[in-house]
Amino acid sequence: MANPSTDGPTSALGTEVLKRKYHTDLEDTESAFLIDGTAGYIYTVLSIIVSNSVSTPESFYILMFGDGTDDADHRMDLIPMQELASREVFVFNDRFTIAGTDEIKIYGNTAGCSFDTWITYIEQRWV
Repeated sequence: MANPSTDGPTSALGTEVLKRKYHTDLEDTESAFLIDGTAGYIYTVLSIIVSNSVSTPESFYILMFGDGTDDADHRMDLIPMQELASREVFVFNDRFTIAGTDEIKIYGNTAGCSFDTWITYIEQRWV
């Protein structure tokens, strides 16, 4: 049986699926894609949750890249440098949309950091 949380309904107009993605133990100088966009898709972000899983204050930041291009003309700070106290949780609940090959990435920024990240979004494909 298909899993509706990952497959979604299909019609002549495309698909619309509620998805989630998570990363555990993101460390310093590491980055991870929260969304690595694909041409022909629209992504509506519902929430991003970041948890500091160590007992010391640590920092992270999240960037968006228009058209999947990592340069100053296509990059935006979605969440500028954010410090979390020991075991603190950060919740970003603003809704916004990206499309096509746009990307969202999280970066650990403190030596010894360890973050767990969860993103929930709607993925739409109109073919």
